[in-house]
Amino acid sequence: MIGDFDIEKAAEEILSESSKIVESGPIDLENPTLDGGRANILVDGNIGVGAAVKGEGSLVVKGSLLGNERWPCRIDVDGDVMILGDAKHAVVNGRSIRIGANAQQVNLGGRKGVEIAKDAEDARVVVGNFEPEKRTIERLKELIAQESQDADNADRLLALEQRRMHKQINQTQFELNFSLGKIILQMRNRIEVDLAPFYKMLSGKAGVNTDNALSEFYAKAVVGLLSRTNLHLIRGNPSRQKIFKTVIRSLHDLFQATRESDRIAEQVRVHRKNLQTQLASLKEHDAPVCVGGALGTTSEIRFLAPIIDDEDVTVMLQGAKLSLTVEDGGEVRAIVTDVLGDESALDSEKLEGIALRFSDEQVTLEGLGV
Repeated sequence: MIGDFDIEKAAEEILSESSKIVESGPIDLENPTLDGGRANILVDGNIGVGAAVKGEGSLVVKGSLLGNERWPCRIDVDGDVMILGDAKHAVVNGRSIRIGANAQQVNLGGRKGVEIAKDAEDARVVVGNFEPEKRTIERLKELIAQESQDADNADRLLALEQRRMHKQINQTQFELNFSLGKIILQMRNRIEVDLAPFYKMLSGKAGVNTDNALSEFYAKAVVGLLSRTNLHLIRGNPSRQKIFKTVIRSLHDLFQATRESDRIAEQVRVHRKNLQTQLASLKEHDAPVCVGGALGTTSEIRFLAPIIDDEDVTVMLQGAKLSLTVEDGGEVRAIVTDVLGDESALDSEKLEGIALRFSDEQVTLEGLGV
């Protein structure tokens, strides 16, 4: 948790929770780049001048980031970043960022917060920039819109198949009045297939392909029972047997249309649930900046927080910041700027062992007692 300053425990949790870890020794100009893909990354050593690490997982560095002013280190991962040593001349972006020692001349972007165990000097910190989450939300919205259109098309096709099946059964006079777990339902002007009992039968069976299982169920259970029910109509009558095969194919088409409609509807439900989960996570916004040592001069801590419009399902950002500057006479000024642009001064002598948060549209400060 950001603010407990137990970076080693947090690093061990990251490494233990992942089944796939990309391991590397020190990264320097001889081996300047590392892409971990979707795996977590472990660097056993320092990341040197001009080196770059990226990936979709988390990163643990059992050393320091040691760039220089011209060639900083660059870290860009979707997961958490754990630097057990110092961070000097580095640009780091991740879900959360924890530095186990000092930070000097760094640009840090931690969506869920930043922790610096010792001193921070000339640090540019931005927390709450939820670009990956915003991209996920936009992608989910696009998927839901497209799948909702697909669901409408599938439902229209299904309604057509239901009426066609009803007409065909009336014309051929074959019987569908048999017990099959209430899967086939005869209505006034249509025949419906309800696959809920079939899905329930499959629930809890790991590794089962639903479509393959449905094809097998139709071939063995439905066709078998339908044949036995209508045996007296097709026995010894080749023309009726031919018509019966046509009914079997039509009923199969109805089963497949029902399955397709159910499949798309389930996708829409899953994506809507994921969208609500993403929005709920943003609403529970708490992204602190914790500095165990002194927050030095020429540093700036910028906080961004999501504004969520549930009706439009859009995410915008509002922000506030804390800036430390040095006056001509050498005096350090700490200025807080709220979301409206109004400024207020803080006592710069109290900027050691602190936690900064964005609350009630402004930056709040509390001591950590460290």
